[in-house]
Amino acid sequence: MAGKVSRATNDQCTPYGARLMLKWMNGLEVSTKTKIFQVLILFMTYVSYTSFHMTRKVISVVTPVLERGSGDQSAWPPFDQRDSQGTLIAVVDTVFVLSYASGMMFAGAIAERIDLRYFLVVGMTLSASFTALFGLGRYLHIHQFPFFLLVQMVSGVVQSSGWPAVMCLVGNWFGHHRRGLIFGLWNSHAPLGNILGSLVAGIWVDTDWAMSFLVPAAIMLAVSIICFFYVVPYPDMVHCNSPEYKWSHENDDDRNPLLEEKEKTAADLEESEESKKPAISFLAAIKMPGVMEYAMCLFFVKSVQNCFLYWLPSYLQSKANSSSQDAANMSTLFDIGGIIGGMLIGAISDAFSDRALVTAASIALAVPLMLIYDSSGINNLYSLSLLLLVGMTVSGPPTLITTAVSADLGTEKTLRHNSRALATVVSIIDSAGHFGSAIGLTLCFIMDYQKVFYLLVACDLVSLLFLTRLIIKSVKCLIGKWNCAPSSHN
Repeated sequence: MAGKVSRATNDQCTPYGARLMLKWMNGLEVSTKTKIFQVLILFMTYVSYTSFHMTRKVISVVTPVLERGSGDQSAWPPFDQRDSQGTLIAVVDTVFVLSYASGMMFAGAIAERIDLRYFLVVGMTLSASFTALFGLGRYLHIHQFPFFLLVQMVSGVVQSSGWPAVMCLVGNWFGHHRRGLIFGLWNSHAPLGNILGSLVAGIWVDTDWAMSFLVPAAIMLAVSIICFFYVVPYPDMVHCNSPEYKWSHENDDDRNPLLEEKEKTAADLEESEESKKPAISFLAAIKMPGVMEYAMCLFFVKSVQNCFLYWLPSYLQSKANSSSQDAANMSTLFDIGGIIGGMLIGAISDAFSDRALVTAASIALAVPLMLIYDSSGINNLYSLSLLLLVGMTVSGPPTLITTAVSADLGTEKTLRHNSRALATVVSIIDSAGHFGSAIGLTLCFIMDYQKVFYLLVACDLVSLLFLTRLIIKSVKCLIGKWNCAPSSHN
């Protein structure tokens, strides 16, 4: 991490808003200031990544309008071509996901070498700009397909900056310990962003679809400005405790101030030495136990989740013959289920101290629920309840895989105190998920609706195969615990 030693030596690098906060907190203990800034970082990263997902969701809401039949006055060439209805939108969505997955492979390396605040703010500004540019195509009367394709391609690349930026920021402030509950709540930013994207874009989708892009872009730009003034990349920039130092003494009641300062200095020196270690290689990360298994599992389950994310509004409008706004509003139930499912599956896996079995159970439960939902109606209470359950079981595993892998690999000796190694592993897994999404999205938009659900079911079943070794290992551990249980009472 180039420049890590010198990042705290210049107070001018501290954001202006954070400097004002330091003046307001003058006289407070270091531990108190640290907690305040930790809450601030959690809030800012939560809001910023919510805005990423909000702008990302818009295209799926507007899709039914763009691809209406050529006889429809509200259709928008070139997406209203009868001989390619749905295909061009599928290409646009697929290019976005592919460019996002490709950008993700490089975004982490870039984020490690520049100021995280600038990296996040620039990524948000560019993402907002290209989201707005897609909508401006309506006002500028642009009907050339390469324009929209290029806009989405670049948008995918700049959107890939969001995840490594917020992950590194939270990692810098909270270290590698006690993240379970924090990340369980924090991970709800993705489905929340999808919900907001559906609701905001749905307001104008049937009247002026350009505003469906421009308004979320404006909101994201406003959030980026706030991030510029308040996001603090590292604790020592505002003279707060590093996460390693904080967690090592969190249970101490009485601390000698002089001894505390000496130990804090020693911790900073140790952190500096760790930062000089070479980052783990791409090949070494792939060879780590569980990495490829989780990556390939995410390849398929993320495909299922993103197919619902982008394809569901079109499916709802077609099956229920409803307006685009009604379809967008109904699709939010899937995202609400994603919020509940992410938290619930995380809590259950913590309670049982097992990730693989809980992940597999949720994936297996999603299979019959998707088939039952497809055979039900659309606007009745039964169907809406099913959509909520589908959201819980479909979105829970991708969230848990990302969180579980980060937490589990954080305890490996090869990764301990090495956020660069952890970021490499996370980027491999996340990239695999989005590459799978690109393939799934292409197939969703060119297949019949009935066949799409069979495809999604097949993806879930294949994903279970890649968890086989981990499931067997978990079952053996459970059997061992049960066998030992009686002897503990003797």
